[in-house]
Amino acid sequence: MKNRFIAAAVSAALMAGAPASATVLNFDELPTIFEESYPLAPGYLGFNWDNVRALNGINQGEGYGAGVVSSPNVIFNIFGLTAAVSSANPFTLNSAYFTSAFGDQIVTVAGYNGGTQVFSDSFQAFRAGPTLRAFPTLSITSFTFFGHGNQIVLDNVTVNQTGAVPEPASWAMMLAGFGAIGATLRRRGRMAAARAA
Repeated sequence: MKNRFIAAAVSAALMAGAPASATVLNFDELPTIFEESYPLAPGYLGFNWDNVRALNGINQGEGYGAGVVSSPNVIFNIFGLTAAVSSANPFTLNSAYFTSAFGDQIVTVAGYNGGTQVFSDSFQAFRAGPTLRAFPTLSITSFTFFGHGNQIVLDNVTVNQTGAVPEPASWAMMLAGFGAIGATLRRRGRMAAARAA
């Protein structure tokens, strides 16, 4: 009986997978193009990026250069409009560094799970340097950010991503493995009963 509980615990652990670890999105592996910004490709780092561009911040003045936390790249919302970062898999937005591109301003960040808003946070962003902001540890599928005036520069966005949903072949392999564990436990149980008799 004890072995069955152990097998059930192992099965549950396999189904749940390993806990997601924090990942820092620093955008520094992107090409560094002098004085040119460019859109992030869909699926980059496991996310879709709507109204977001990357820029080599160290070659820029104003808040673009001041907003660099890890050199050289930063991201920002185009024309100061609302930008959205989304994923097919739930994730947690832990924190990010925010800098105002030009004058000091209020920035608003909102998190969504599907179409439901689960948090909203407004705070001051400064042109002189980045502000680190932490967010509620809630499961979301997207977040938006915008400034009340102009562009907002982000760097070192920390997230916890969950694994992708397994493919049907992976599910089949897991189920076959669970069946094998069950068969082994049944065989051990019969052998123990035969020895006891």
